[in-house]
Formats: sequence, C-alpha cells, structure tokens
Amino acid sequence: MRIHLAFLGKRKGESLSVRPQPEEAQKWTECFSTLMTSKYGSSLYRAFLLREFSNENLEFWLAVEYYKNMKPKKMAARAAQIYQDFVAVQAPKEVRLKILFCFIQR
Repeated sequence: MRIHLAFLGKRKGESLSVRPQPEEAQKWTECFSTLMTSKYGSSLYRAFLLREFSNENLEFWLAVEYYKNMKPKKMAARAAQIYQDFVAVQAPKEVRLKILFCFIQR
C-alpha cells in the first residue's frame, strides 16, 4: 500500500513550504512530545503508522493524553471509553499492552 503525503507539502497561498527545518526534525528523534506537537511531524508519523497498520497505537496515545487534561468529573466515563476502544479483549482498536508492561517492569 502506498500512502501519498502531498498534503504535507506547500499549501495554496503559502509562500513557504510547511516542511520543518532539519534542526526541528532532528529534535523529533530526541523527544516524542516534540514530534507530536509539530503538525508536520504528527502527520508524517500518522502516515507511517497507517502504512504499518499500527494507527491504533497513536490513537490510544492521543486518547490518554486527552484524558490526562480532562476535568475530574468526566474522567471515569472517558476511562471506560478508552478501555472499551483500546484495552478490552476484541476491542475495535485493540493495542498490545503486554509490550508496555515489559518495559515498565525493567
């Protein structure tokens, strides 16, 4: 499957490309949050995950990041939704948490 990334290039009406400078892209290798706060970087990463059939991992991460900033009253419902979407057996976007537990136990 080939994914076209034309949407990441120059946009109509823009005089400069939205591509990052090499220095910014280098920072992505040092910090995942830096990659995800960059529109270009996060789009590129999402395209990569789609190609690798792993997009659910990014969706899970984004859901948890959103959850961290929620009002306490809404957290229980959101946690249940995250569980149903990503963690439950046969969840529609099931992620492999076993790998995470291996890293945590080290």
